[in-house]
Parts: sequence; structure tokens; C-alpha cells
Amino acid sequence: VAVDEQIEADLGIVAPASLRPKWPADAFEQIRQVREVLARAPAPMPVEGIAVAFDGRLTDKRRERVRQVLDTLVATGAARTGQGEHTIRYFVPG
Repeated sequence: VAVDEQIEADLGIVAPASLRPKWPADAFEQIRQVREVLARAPAPMPVEGIAVAFDGRLTDKRRERVRQVLDTLVATGAARTGQGEHTIRYFVPG
């Protein structure tokens, strides 16, 4: 990185595993839990930030499922998207 070059980083606060909810097995519970994470977030969140909000190992399968849940929430109007720092971010409308 050059001295005058700006770099981008997605910083977030990840709660200790003991405070993070487990990723639900039930599809309806996944939708509810992802919406709750968005509702509590202080700012719009990227997929990765939402996926790490749950306890357990982060896998590509979980990332993809979180993306599907977010698409469902957006399609139903329960969440919206916005562009931020070259990444799509999700939020609950106020």
C-alpha cells in the first residue's frame, strides 16, 4: 500500500460466541433471526457482517443462505438495500 493510497476495511463489532445466537435450522426462524440482527444493527450491514453475527463456524453455505434470506426480506419489504463502501448493505426500514 502506497503512503498516499487509501484502503477500505469493513470493521464491525462481533460479540463473543457466548452472546451470539446459534444459526437456526428452521428456515422461518432463520428469516426472523436475520431480521432481528438487522433491526439491532446501528448501521446497514453487508452479508458477511450478518453471517458472523451467529455462533458457529462461518461457511460458504451459511453466507449463501444468509444472502437468500436477505433477498426474501427485501422482496417482502421487510428489509432494504443500499450501496456503501463498494458493498451492498442491508437495513430494516425505519
